[in-house]
Amino acid sequence: LAVIKKVYAELRSGHLDRTRLTSDANAYFTADAISDYSSSLNPLGDAISIEETGSENRGGMRYRFYRAKTASKTMTISSFVMPDGKLDQFLVYPAKGDR
Repeated sequence: LAVIKKVYAELRSGHLDRTRLTSDANAYFTADAISDYSSSLNPLGDAISIEETGSENRGGMRYRFYRAKTASKTMTISSFVMPDGKLDQFLVYPAKGDR
């Protein structure tokens, strides 16, 4: 959970620590992608809370879901985590009912 909170805050700020990512995730998070995340997340403010809402094994990875709440919106975070703890996917989108 601590890594998820850090990555969310980093994407919001526009500065991502790539050491937490697999090579595929590094390829996805181009400068433009990080800028898009930052411009979308920054206006929402800090996450008031982020909590895990589910997880399952998928293809040797752990697929985890989180709910992130800010003062104005609730988002879903979906992530694939490798056995070594690196993130292979990190997506943030409006939670169902908050779109």
